Amino acid sequence: MTREEMRMKRELKKAIEKDFLKPISKSHGYKIIGGTSYCVRDNWLYTISASNSYNAVRMIICVKPVVIDEIFWTVFEMKEEASKKPFSFHVNAAFVPWSFWLEEWRIPITAVEETELVLEQAFTDTDEKIAAYCKQIRTIQDFKELVQSHEPVNHLNCILCDIALGNIEGALAKTEEELSNKHSGGFASTQGGDIYKYIQRYCKSQL
Repeated sequence: MTREEMRMKRELKKAIEKDFLKPISKSHGYKIIGGTSYCVRDNWLYTISASNSYNAVRMIICVKPVVIDEIFWTVFEMKEEASKKPFSFHVNAAFVPWSFWLEEWRIPITAVEETELVLEQAFTDTDEKIAAYCKQIRTIQDFKELVQSHEPVNHLNCILCDIALGNIEGALAKTEEELSNKHSGGFASTQGGDIYKYIQRYCKSQL
């Protein structure tokens, strides 16, 4: 990257983060926390990330059902703590299941002066894309199938979906399979081990 490209990248980053992201995001009905825009549509959490290279604005949309966060916090024995937090805890908490990466796209930009116009177009695109996804992803089963269809599969989210669907036996079987294969679900705790250990105990308590 040349010096001019580096300068452009720095200036564009500043223009996005300091000047335009918050007001444009809010004008489209999104809330924002820690530089991440988000909205909830029928109990589905959509998060939007806006970043840049020196010659483009990069947009990413992710999604997850709000209920899998709540199940995760119950299983991980932090339901009471989470209940005291604002909704943005779903977006930026350290202990929260990952969202599914739906889509990424880039809009070319040739000058910092174009930032407002390009970011406005990016959020207009985002509105249209989320509206379309709301029609495609309507149930927990839809989400589970979406997660399963992309490698590497996020098995933790699939297990949380099974719990949400009431398939406790299936969730336990998958969890024990992951443990027997020495796979980690992450979110290790000194008090109770990997999240899979928490899920194993929780599922057994429900059967």
